[in-house]
Amino acid sequence: MKNLRAIVAVLLVGVLAAACSPTNERRPVSLREVSPPEGALSGKIAFVRETAVGATSLFVQDLDSGNVIELDVPGEFIDSPTWSPDGNSLAYASAGNDGITHIWVANADGSGAKQITRGDAPDAYPTFSPDGTEIAFASIRSSDESWHLFSTSVDGGGVEQLTSGGSEDVYPTWDPNGGRIVYSSKAGDDDYSLYSVDIASGSIERLTDDSEGEDLFPSFSPDGSTIAFASTRRDDVWQIYTLEASSGDVERLIGSDSSDRQPVFSPDGKYIAMATDHLAVYAGPGEDLPDGKLRWRLTDKPALSPSWTS
Repeated sequence: MKNLRAIVAVLLVGVLAAACSPTNERRPVSLREVSPPEGALSGKIAFVRETAVGATSLFVQDLDSGNVIELDVPGEFIDSPTWSPDGNSLAYASAGNDGITHIWVANADGSGAKQITRGDAPDAYPTFSPDGTEIAFASIRSSDESWHLFSTSVDGGGVEQLTSGGSEDVYPTWDPNGGRIVYSSKAGDDDYSLYSVDIASGSIERLTDDSEGEDLFPSFSPDGSTIAFASTRRDDVWQIYTLEASSGDVERLIGSDSSDRQPVFSPDGKYIAMATDHLAVYAGPGEDLPDGKLRWRLTDKPALSPSWTS
């Protein structure tokens, strides 16, 4: 049975990616980062941070005040927090002493934490449906012990399998317009590509080409028109790209040699937060930050898995 180490291996694939020769485009490096101007960003970002060897905790940063708090939720290993559409709750994966992660839901302040999936197989990477009533997640609970996508109600009532076959399906993100989920999958290939599954019919559509590198961590813009993701398709280093949902056009957001991954849009769609060593912010596709800087730094300490709510 694949256990917690399998989850960590998938999560940290970007962290362990090798550095490469720098690109010649606008390269955001630490010397060109500054703190966001006062009042430039709003809302809250949830993220995880290592607090001890093999242990992570859940944090929330208030972008209006700059305050960061650690939420008191059960589990020694917390992963992949994601806000509900109304911002009143957080879903996340949590592992206890047995090392098996399951999906939990808690109030925005960490209170009322409730485990909604159970079993002997790890569950990870939750994403809320647009109406907030369901959560899709990845698990190896099927008989082939490969990662596939499943869904359950927010109260944990029943589990439905959404994908199957010999693939490795991870990092689901629910289309804000409803009806489909985009995710990363090997689907029998050597590298991860982006796919979508139609909830009603179960039909699968391939969105990107695996021959161009690993494509992971898809995340929808609030209006559903754009998908941000991280890829190694250029220079063999993780960089942020966008995929236009209507045309399928892929564009690199910005050239970087700092291993950028796990992008997530701001609630107004103007910015993209992502994990490098720490958390940082780019402007949205085709834009520059208002002060002309290449990147704003959000955290000083290492952080992963950002999720942004208003």
